[in-house]
Amino acid sequence: MQRTKFLALFILCLALLLQACSIEINQPPAPTAVRHTTPFFEPTATQLPPPGSTQAPLPTRQIPVTWSALNLRGRLVYNSARYVGDRLVAGIEALDLASGTITTIFQAPPETWTDHLSVSPDGKRALITYVPPRDQTLPGQQSIFSLPLDGSAQPSPFVKPTSASEQYYHAIWSPDGRAVYYSAGDPSAAPRLPGQQFPNYDIFRMNVADGKTTKIAENAYWPRLSADGSKLAYVTLDPLTGTNKLYVAAADGSQARQVTLSGLNVPQIIDSPLFTADGTTLLYSAVSAAQSSWSPAWWERLLGVMAASAHSVPSDWWAVPVQGGEPQQITHIASVGLYGCLSPDQKYIASYSGGGLFVMQPNGGGLTMLYSDVGGLQGTVNWIP
Repeated sequence: MQRTKFLALFILCLALLLQACSIEINQPPAPTAVRHTTPFFEPTATQLPPPGSTQAPLPTRQIPVTWSALNLRGRLVYNSARYVGDRLVAGIEALDLASGTITTIFQAPPETWTDHLSVSPDGKRALITYVPPRDQTLPGQQSIFSLPLDGSAQPSPFVKPTSASEQYYHAIWSPDGRAVYYSAGDPSAAPRLPGQQFPNYDIFRMNVADGKTTKIAENAYWPRLSADGSKLAYVTLDPLTGTNKLYVAAADGSQARQVTLSGLNVPQIIDSPLFTADGTTLLYSAVSAAQSSWSPAWWERLLGVMAASAHSVPSDWWAVPVQGGEPQQITHIASVGLYGCLSPDQKYIASYSGGGLFVMQPNGGGLTMLYSDVGGLQGTVNWIP
């Protein structure tokens, strides 16, 4: 009963967000104009399975390559959501940047949901945050599952909750594939501090070879590694006030220090940290100073949504040196659910948002819309060769 109520409320809230968060990117004039693709296309073809495979082909559809002048290559693997009849369905898709072919890798079954993914370094599978079907005998309302990207199998448990109220988020791979980092929280757990207003979220590191897990940061989430895997960035949450701070540490969580932000644009809400290719700068998603006093709505607290989340309000990309300093706003798009990743050649950043998928240069210039029909909800994107 608790699970059914959770999913019903979850889907209702997602539907409300879908209506409220269909935001068009409006970047100020830049050397590359913002271009929009056409809306959703019905499937027109199928992707052939590997030779000798007995699996069914994955459905595909085609969109115009309006970004051809950028000569982009590889695939973007990302979360999506759309209505099938009167039901909002979550899924995972891949956009081939050279051909404009979109392949549906996974469509979530009824009463399930997924909104975060991280592709393994070998490109064969993704770790997804997933609310599984009710017939799976797993405690917890959402956890981390493994999904093969060739569509050959359904998601299988990767991190198993130990109680009915535990929730897991933001799984990422280390660049060498030997470790996985993720956030975990339990909205029903006893508070750690008197007067605590927000749930506890911690970051864990799992050794993939033996499954050994170690807590490496307390009251923290949004783990993200540098391109060489040597540094870890994350966001801390003050359980009393909900205020976020940006931190960097060694990959094992040691030598942690705050990235001190200065000036007039110091946000209370920080999301989705991302190292630039050389590891000297951090990008993050944040609302403007005028919006920084935002706090989660009652339904977000009820559903255990991350307590302080720029994902829920129009935000922009900001940049700050890893040594700290005054943040610089590098986009002016006011979009919901920003999450970024580096291209394989490290020349571009792909960004997921409620308004769609876009690419930009690491300094925010040349912002170009690729595809707008991702569902208007939260998600992530990975750029693979």
